[in-house]
Amino acid sequence: MLPSKPWKAESLIWLLMSLFIALGSVGLVASLVDQWLASPLMVSERDLKDFGKLVFRLKSRSDDVSAYLAGRLSAKCKSAIDQFKGEPRDVDALKPLLVEELNKIIGGPLIYQEARFSRIQLRPETKRSLDSRTGRLQSRRLNRLLLEDAYPEELGRTDLSDSATEARQVWLQVGFTPVFQVITFFLVGRFLKKNNMTWAEAFGSATRGLGRNVLLAIGSVLFVMPVSLGLLWLSRKVMEFWVLTPELQTMVKALESAQSWDQYILLGVTAILLAPAWEELVFRGILFSAVKQAGFPRLAWIGTSLLFAAVHVNLVTFLSLFAVGAVMVWLYQRTENLVAPIFAHALFNGVNFAWMIIGNSHF
Repeated sequence: MLPSKPWKAESLIWLLMSLFIALGSVGLVASLVDQWLASPLMVSERDLKDFGKLVFRLKSRSDDVSAYLAGRLSAKCKSAIDQFKGEPRDVDALKPLLVEELNKIIGGPLIYQEARFSRIQLRPETKRSLDSRTGRLQSRRLNRLLLEDAYPEELGRTDLSDSATEARQVWLQVGFTPVFQVITFFLVGRFLKKNNMTWAEAFGSATRGLGRNVLLAIGSVLFVMPVSLGLLWLSRKVMEFWVLTPELQTMVKALESAQSWDQYILLGVTAILLAPAWEELVFRGILFSAVKQAGFPRLAWIGTSLLFAAVHVNLVTFLSLFAVGAVMVWLYQRTENLVAPIFAHALFNGVNFAWMIIGNSHF
């Protein structure tokens, strides 16, 4: 069974730690990008639809929200509001100053108090967000929603719906996953150098027994596809029995929100090319081999298949993916070549991807 010689323990520990650090780093960058993309939370001068009316409400403190906001403004801004007469030069001077102050308020503590907003008609979206608020970014989002509700004629509305936020985060995950996968390929290359092995020595030659391996891969997919679908159906029925709502996979969410062919192409490359290569390399090529070399072949088979299913973080697909992982292990052992399970995995994903496109295409 490949590889021809055991991995060096220190190099395996180095690889696992490096992967963990890389995953955390990519996740941190994705989180920062998510916050940057949430910049519509901030007010711009274009959002001030009726600037004069907004200034009048803040100046007169005609309602509880305006009185509260006026009290949060800087002395310079308050002075400019008190002296505001609606002249063009007054507008040009006050607009950027008021935008800056409003953004400070949005980025600050939550402005909501039940008594303060008792006379404001809140949208269902705002009410749902109030019921589930967590974290600073969520407070910023809530503050923007609350300001829009308090000043429906004065401030323009931006798309801060849960669906828009979820779609953005799904696409960030789709976009950054290939980055982590490419980093993994680089780290595995370094790992192999530490073990004085080539890719072919570690995982088998791509051309050795190619025809046979392709046939075994196709046969494996023909076997596991109905098994996978059956377990998927069973999982859904069990969840329905326990009144649990199945969570959609990230790829399904992304396909449902895809609007153009370039997005479909990105999803296809990720699902059919990068994901199978990355997952087979890590789960079968590295982890399975390492546990089996340690003298635990059954644990290697079952454990890595369970881990493969678990990392997808989806309860409804767990049993189905466990079966796929177990078959990929069998194929790897049978062919002693990682190319075979990569090809089978890509074929399996490709069939599922095509089926999802048929069901979700906007074209």
